[in-house]
Amino acid sequence: MKQKFVFLLIITLLISFFPVGVCGFPEGEDEEPVVLPDTCAKVDTAAINVLINTIDSRPVRSILIDNSVGKQRVNYQASIRLFRSFSGPEEFSAQNGVYDGLTNPSTSEADSSIRILQHEREGYLSYAYGLEDSSLPLTVATRYKADTSGFNLTSVGTWFIGDYPTEGVIQVEVRAGGTSIDNAVPLATGSLLFTVPDSLENGRMYSIPLSRPAAIYPDEDFYVIVTYPSGQTRPQGCVMNQAIRTVSGRYLLKTGDSIWTDLQSIQGFNHCGWLMNAGESIQDTTSWLVPNDTISGSIPAGRTANFNLLFRVSPQLKGVHHAEVTITVGDSCHTRETIPVTLQINEAPYFLNAPKRVVLPENTKQIFEINIFDIEGNSFVVEPLDGVKVASYSLSGKILTLTIAPRTGEAGIYNLKLKVSDSRNESRELNIPIHVTILEDIYSPAGFVYPFMGESVTYRIPDLFRYVNGTGLSFVATVRDEKIVKLIQTDNQTIQVTPDEPGTTVIDFLFLDDVGNSFTRSIPVTVGQCEDPSRTIVQKWNNVLLVNNAAGNFLDEGYQWYKNKAPIPNATAQYYSAGNNAEDMLDFSAAYYVRLVTAAGDTVFSCPLTPVQKSNVMLKAFPNPVLGGELLNIVTGFTSADGDEVLVQLFDFNGRLVQTGRLNGTEGTIRIARVNSGFYMLHLSCKKESVSYGIYVK
Repeated sequence: MKQKFVFLLIITLLISFFPVGVCGFPEGEDEEPVVLPDTCAKVDTAAINVLINTIDSRPVRSILIDNSVGKQRVNYQASIRLFRSFSGPEEFSAQNGVYDGLTNPSTSEADSSIRILQHEREGYLSYAYGLEDSSLPLTVATRYKADTSGFNLTSVGTWFIGDYPTEGVIQVEVRAGGTSIDNAVPLATGSLLFTVPDSLENGRMYSIPLSRPAAIYPDEDFYVIVTYPSGQTRPQGCVMNQAIRTVSGRYLLKTGDSIWTDLQSIQGFNHCGWLMNAGESIQDTTSWLVPNDTISGSIPAGRTANFNLLFRVSPQLKGVHHAEVTITVGDSCHTRETIPVTLQINEAPYFLNAPKRVVLPENTKQIFEINIFDIEGNSFVVEPLDGVKVASYSLSGKILTLTIAPRTGEAGIYNLKLKVSDSRNESRELNIPIHVTILEDIYSPAGFVYPFMGESVTYRIPDLFRYVNGTGLSFVATVRDEKIVKLIQTDNQTIQVTPDEPGTTVIDFLFLDDVGNSFTRSIPVTVGQCEDPSRTIVQKWNNVLLVNNAAGNFLDEGYQWYKNKAPIPNATAQYYSAGNNAEDMLDFSAAYYVRLVTAAGDTVFSCPLTPVQKSNVMLKAFPNPVLGGELLNIVTGFTSADGDEVLVQLFDFNGRLVQTGRLNGTEGTIRIARVNSGFYMLHLSCKKESVSYGIYVK
């Protein structure tokens, strides 16, 4: 008895010396309580991961709350928080319907929504908003919050005021979760092809369907993002009214590539809001994790209990979802634990890195390696839904090799459809529009044919080639032999070709279409052979060139003389004279040639001829011009003709002899015959010398 009293006294003294905590542990102002692990409730914190393969599954999972070592009954309370998180590769794409210029986005304006979330009413339209630079697209967004039942978003409404007459595509995107629009998770997209009628000056509400329903969690923030194409001056309907509350982050405007600005923070727009809404046409649960019983309860001392969770899914909830379950136990240790929960609803495999569209010419080939990814790791098969004769594929493991190789005559527009199905019968389709183009040659099969030294010719590319099924071409033209022809590319529509020498060459065209395909075309070029000038052109004296037409091979019309590749003005006769005076000489450093028309009507050219200066014998004949029947005074200029007879001959420019006469010595006179007016050649010769001179007979 005495020993027991001593023990109690010691305990009493200890208690009075050390303050006692709730569970009998020393406490201090700066010290954490030390909890004995065998006296408080324990909660199983193991992560819960559930995989559901079928939509109608309703699995239940339990969280163990252990009060088996507790000394008293305890109460517990549970809470559930759903949150968003990216899962899997960022390249996941289910052909989400973003308009790419080839597919046909929905133009339906019907709205079958059973619930609509909208901050402002349409009737308050008072302003049309746009950027100062209408050449840029306009992107705006509105933040909404789902109620306690969640929201199954299927369409987006926006008041659009278009510039008419015009057409284009409105694109929308839905994001949810996160702490702002920047880190919210993308859920779905949609697009609408619009045509603005002239009568709708103030626009109207357009309903834009989403490519798939976007499941919004209960009480979750989500964002509706609308992008208008460039060319619209003030496309977004807006409300300006003092009754509109200023709510930070509700109405957003993209002011840069990735910068969002709060509309109501801009001066003058404090009480402004976008006319937009979010529609739900299929009401279904979006709370995929709920308590299977009450969210609170009590556990007697020495006992355990389970908090049961029910997983329920719907078609729009496919994919990976995350939640946290927090259990708070009202024991003396204030036990509080958070358990991570992941739900993975079996999804069909994804086509990764698949092209959105393919544009290629006939007789070319493009090969794509498409990775097929299944989150659950299920096996899968690929089958064609719409076979395309220009495409084939093969599957090796997870790599789908797609080959597109159109042949001649297969130009056109195709739509390749493939379907991948996993072992759980979940399937996904891949749609790839294919444009097979053709660059049709319009020019003559002989190519470009020129008579020698023809003048420059300008060609328009659309007159040479026709691009079928394509949207645009750029090109570079080059010539293989620049000695034969000169080529100038004046712009992206025309080239200028100048034949320069006889011969054959090729002009090559390298084309690039608007999607990066390149291909070539070649046009042969022939510059006609020229006539031998030694047989065609006769140099008369030092100032006249004459076409030898004694055989009548050429017509009187069609002559044109050239000097150094340039036509000589008014030199369109059978002959070319440098002048009427003996002092007027040909240019002995220049190249002369002449255009002729044959008796058959063909245009030909003589080859270039550089005249050679004759001997320094100086013949003088005057007067020049001379009248027919008058005397012509002649000074031969011969140095060795004293006492010799000089033969005088008068030829017309066809080479015909029309008059003959004789002189004794180096000078004298002859009476010119009455001949047709024109140029004639006066030819004088003696034993050792000869000279020719041009005269004009009136």
